[in-house]
Amino acid sequence: METVKLTREMAERQESEGMIGALLDGSYALGADFLSRYAGAKVRALLLQLDECDRAYALEGTFGDALFPGGIAELQADGFWLPSGEIEVQFEGEASDCFADVDDWTIHSDLAYLYTGYGLVVPVDLAVLSANVSAILSD
Repeated sequence: METVKLTREMAERQESEGMIGALLDGSYALGADFLSRYAGAKVRALLLQLDECDRAYALEGTFGDALFPGGIAELQADGFWLPSGEIEVQFEGEASDCFADVDDWTIHSDLAYLYTGYGLVVPVDLAVLSANVSAILSD
């Protein structure tokens, strides 16, 4: 049986899923300071209508395909920008046995680092977010 080697795309997908999960599970405090720094203007305006404890719930089902642009990205009005400069992976054995393209990674002993630029760009469907906010406010 052939072992699946970790690709750049696989690592970025896993990392983005974890970061988006953190938005939804309360790992990020979605307070006004966080929103002013990492949420686009339209997302921020909608979320600030809610109590902080309801904001993660309002984000359920609103996210589009996230990406690590690999460089500086402009914060869009309809999204989040979450800082992340690299992905760290611990591995055992030879790097060539663990990674599909070793040249994508910086290897130090049993740790591998993948440069991701300055962060993760997460688009938000404003229509869905607006409907979620309205539903919460009407309860």
